[in-house]
Amino acid sequence: MIRAAASTQSFGDLQMSLPRLTLSFVLLCLVGFSTPAQKHFFFDQPEPFKRQINLPADVVQLLRHEIAGVPGCNEKPSSQISPSFIGSRINLGAHRQTFIALAYDDCGHSADRFWFWILLKTAGRYRILLRAGTDSVHVRNARTHRFPDLETNVATAADNYTNIYKFDGTAYKVDMCTRTSFATRKTERVPCRAQ
Repeated sequence: MIRAAASTQSFGDLQMSLPRLTLSFVLLCLVGFSTPAQKHFFFDQPEPFKRQINLPADVVQLLRHEIAGVPGCNEKPSSQISPSFIGSRINLGAHRQTFIALAYDDCGHSADRFWFWILLKTAGRYRILLRAGTDSVHVRNARTHRFPDLETNVATAADNYTNIYKFDGTAYKVDMCTRTSFATRKTERVPCRAQ
């Protein structure tokens, strides 16, 4: 004969824990459905941003002005420069409104890299923290001046080139560049290429 185990919890205790259980369920759902900012970006993929967003109008205006300085784009009269931009949030720390943007136009890309911008909203306006060219961007765990370091990678048939960017208090600057040979798997420091 099997006996059912008797509960040691009274009906009053069950009523007290029901609101806690409900609150826990709601919080779990909110955390589960929140969309944290992306940390890895692969620009050579059909959809480089997992959660593409509409960039604020101020950001698009700033980027259109900025793109006039990108090689290949500055050859057109400014009235003909009208690339479209795609963007996403990028995780550069809590309470920071930051975006990563990519020109979705041929003038924003060269043979081996895609031009991207990282923007931060400060004091009611956006400013550019970094403009560089790459195939991929990774937000690293290491931090400099309370901002995460960034890693970019560009691959050729023989090598992978990695640049590490660190925040200097005002903007991101390249700190270290390396080349890894696919044949030997050896990594060596190399001079950083001008961006």
